[in-house]
Amino acid sequence: MPQTLKAFGVSNLPPILDETTEGQIFWASIFTYLCALPLSIPRQLNSLRFASLASFLISVFVIGTIFAMSFYETEADSKPDKPRFNFP
Repeated sequence: MPQTLKAFGVSNLPPILDETTEGQIFWASIFTYLCALPLSIPRQLNSLRFASLASFLISVFVIGTIFAMSFYETEADSKPDKPRFNFP
């Protein structure tokens, strides 16, 4: 969200709205209380099927992303030229 605000020309954001730890907590709280909480308190149990489907699809996406990223070699995965520790 801070990138969106900056794209609209807002500069000098306070730390609670910027990309700091406090800002991340603030935006996560806003999302939780304005989006997730109303979806989880329906009047009928039948209404939960859409929220359940969305959470299931998001879980499948996250698991698929983690699985796919495990096949990419990073610099941390490559063997160093010298060993870090010299054990006798």
